[in-house]
Amino acid sequence: MEDICPIQELVEFRADNVNFTKGLKYRSFDCWVNKELFYKIKIFKTKENMRDYVDDDDFDAMCLTYDTYENDETKEVIFKDRNGNTYEDRLGELLFSEENLGGGTVSHEVVHCILDWCRIGYDDFFDKLKEEDEGYEELFAYLVGDCVKHIFNVLYDYKIIGE
Repeated sequence: MEDICPIQELVEFRADNVNFTKGLKYRSFDCWVNKELFYKIKIFKTKENMRDYVDDDDFDAMCLTYDTYENDETKEVIFKDRNGNTYEDRLGELLFSEENLGGGTVSHEVVHCILDWCRIGYDDFFDKLKEEDEGYEELFAYLVGDCVKHIFNVLYDYKIIGE
């Protein structure tokens, strides 16, 4: 893919740290959006289990992006989850249930994930999209497609879907 915008060189989707041990409340893996930041993907057996996890019963899947803070000393961004745990590299969680793992649902949540990632460090990305800059629009589509591809590769490789 030719160079079309400054953040393209930062993009490096990959999936690792897979924990699909049976019997857990959820199965998980890390989906890295670049060399330094990732979302924890959590796959629950049922919607009920997933909804209990966040104490909310009005969703079928969720992009749960953590709050961001700047470290006063280092000026680095810190991410804080809903329990107060802090991370330097985890942006949040994408929550799914095995009952609702279709392409539409996964891609919908990935769009939220990519938009949140851009909000954290690439606000000018939105200005370029509003200007209908074709390169940025193409990159956005590429980001969504590549992230969805990596998520589904793990789901197929570990036989969560496609059996």
